[in-house]
Amino acid sequence: MRRLFCVVAMAVLSASGLASAAEEVAPISGTCGSYRCACCTCSAPWYATADAFLLTRDDDARNTAVVLDSDTRQTLMSTGGLDFDWEAGPRLMLGYHLNACSSLEIGYLGLHDWHADSMVVGQDRLSIPGDLGLASLDLNRADVMWLNYGSEWHHVELNYIRRTDYLAWLVGFRYVNLDEQLTIRGLDFDSGQSDYRTTTSNHLYGCQIGGIWQGRRGRLGLDLTGKVGLYGNAAEQHNIVGDLNNTLMLRNANADNGQTACVAELGLFGTLQLNRCLLFRAGYELIWLEGLALAPDQLDFTDTASSGTTIDTTGSVFFHGARIGLEARW
Repeated sequence: MRRLFCVVAMAVLSASGLASAAEEVAPISGTCGSYRCACCTCSAPWYATADAFLLTRDDDARNTAVVLDSDTRQTLMSTGGLDFDWEAGPRLMLGYHLNACSSLEIGYLGLHDWHADSMVVGQDRLSIPGDLGLASLDLNRADVMWLNYGSEWHHVELNYIRRTDYLAWLVGFRYVNLDEQLTIRGLDFDSGQSDYRTTTSNHLYGCQIGGIWQGRRGRLGLDLTGKVGLYGNAAEQHNIVGDLNNTLMLRNANADNGQTACVAELGLFGTLQLNRCLLFRAGYELIWLEGLALAPDQLDFTDTASSGTTIDTTGSVFFHGARIGLEARW
């Protein structure tokens, strides 16, 4: 399943045989074979899109128990119980036509504040697992425990677009940044409140290829977009465990690693030409990232000199949701 989405996105690149519907729009000026597009009545070199999207995410992080009943050792809270809500963000793109057949585009996509939370209450019977729980006061036989998972995500890409017939090909560079933080907070009414926190940072750099099929009939259009690329991920993680109101540091460890990562994207959008140079766009998008250091995967409940000094970069995240916006040319 992890590889399936990348394979599906790659399959879009061979979709040149799908262009059969658009016959009612005048051809763009220049010589690109039979290529036609929605901007043909608007002879302007610049174009831009401004979209709002609403995304949710599914993680492939391990379902790790984080809070146990101190007496029965039953799991009361785990990372698998955290669900991210739908979150809104912008997707912006600016393009310039080099000639009738090619253009350059720069784009940005970002989500700045994404959180999932959970809480459990149990008088003097809540503990984190393993020897780490036994070594702590605030995180052992606590009265209240909270679990908070936060994430921040940014994409920047630069692409060269080449159009032939109804299919546009692209090649470009993309940078992806995914920062995460997972906090287990324990409150013991006798000793205090302290945290076990893992933070991760992923910096993905790499090249991508893709294809864009466009069908037009009158003012209506349909766009199918696919992109896929291999990336190098400079990943790092930080493991911190506090005690006695976070005044005592039980652990302060970190690790980093280079990892090969994959990013694949697939989108289907409908368009409506509002006037000569303005289009309305709406559709659905899927994005898959693999080869990541996710914050929940860095939890280490052992209590040794080497605890928290390794990094797990085998995580993956699947984003999907709706997009709506405008495309303008000038």
